[in-house]
Amino acid sequence: MKKFAVLAGILVFCASGAAYGQEAPPPLPESGDHGEVTPASEVPPPAYPPPAYPPPGAQPYGHQQPVPVQIIAPPEPDWRFRLSLNLTLPTTIQLDIGLTPLIGILVGVGGFKILDFYWVDFVTGINFFLRGRAPKGLYVGLKLNNGWMGWDNHSFLYIFTAKALFGYNWIWRNGFSLGLGLGAQYLYVKVQDDAFKFPLDGFFVTWDLTIGWGF
Repeated sequence: MKKFAVLAGILVFCASGAAYGQEAPPPLPESGDHGEVTPASEVPPPAYPPPAYPPPGAQPYGHQQPVPVQIIAPPEPDWRFRLSLNLTLPTTIQLDIGLTPLIGILVGVGGFKILDFYWVDFVTGINFFLRGRAPKGLYVGLKLNNGWMGWDNHSFLYIFTAKALFGYNWIWRNGFSLGLGLGAQYLYVKVQDDAFKFPLDGFFVTWDLTIGWGF
């Protein structure tokens, strides 16, 4: 009897240990109205931001857009004086001076001497520059000329001219200058000699050509 009680106790102990080692099964989900099992709600995938595409017209990576380079020309020199040689008769060397952008004056002198024969000429004038860039550009002006011719310090010929001119003076960046004018002139010539004395005068077409340098 005592052995039976010990054996029964060992069996009870083993049965309780086996039951303790097993886990309880998970509870079944509740059934719906029709006895169907309700599926578990799905977890939405994580939301990622859209890829940052470059704006229209942007250059792809590795290709930099060239920076435009603006070439600025150096400013044009501000010419105030013009020294030139007048190639029309009588030939003179004249200096044009820009008093203001619109007004310029000129003075000149010419002459030569061969043995006892001589010629002297003086020029003055005023020009109005239509584009305000004296002494360069388009102009209208008046030029006066006085000349004497003689020998042995004895003058026998006097010439006076008054020219109304419309012309243009070019002055390039390097300073080289060219001037051309057209217009009308009044010419007065007086011969003084013991046996020959009389004046000559009249209106004629004239022109003016100069070549020189600006500074």
